[in-house]
Amino acid sequence: MRKRTRIILAVAGIAAGGLLAYLIRMPRESASPPPESPPLAPTETPAARQPRDRYVDERYGFVIPAPPGWHNEASGKLRRDFPDARGLLMQSNSEGRTFVEIRVLQNPSSGKPVPAKFLAGAKKAFGSAPGQRVTLAETRTVAGKPAVVLAVSTPGIEGTNIARYAWVFGDEAQVHLRMRNLMTDEAQAQAAFNRILDGLRWTVPVAPATQDASAPRP
Repeated sequence: MRKRTRIILAVAGIAAGGLLAYLIRMPRESASPPPESPPLAPTETPAARQPRDRYVDERYGFVIPAPPGWHNEASGKLRRDFPDARGLLMQSNSEGRTFVEIRVLQNPSSGKPVPAKFLAGAKKAFGSAPGQRVTLAETRTVAGKPAVVLAVSTPGIEGTNIARYAWVFGDEAQVHLRMRNLMTDEAQAQAAFNRILDGLRWTVPVAPATQDASAPRP
């Protein structure tokens, strides 16, 4: 009986020691909780100066008006769901919400991309992902600058999802747009994306450049 008791106590001691070691290794909660949303970058136009009917970028000198039925989501919970986007245009309707994220990408050190080469690389990158298919790939001119536009379809649970992308090659950086489409009418979705893209206007003087750079990744 005593031997059995000693075995039980020894096992309990090992278990307690293991638990203590585990608790010691557990990370402690920070004294101050993380911020609810990341702070605005110092070069980003503050939400207080963002009008509802258009996105304004004071740092890189461009404006994108919101089409009828759309608005600039400059603050609030929805804006915090896209922490890496500088701007967010949104439309709400009976089918749900459709977003166009606005990002600014620095040009590579080699300079501005050559549109045709950029387009070829983008088609290869997006088209090589499993299940994805590039349904639109073209170059165009937007606000006097070369641009690349893509549409990529991906099989989804409720049907095919189509994402739309655009890169407008400015002198200092690229304006990158991405549409998260909840519209069932694809022609309507593409028309809305084109209208937003074609509405881009530079607010500072720009000069052309034709240096090469690599294509993006999905």
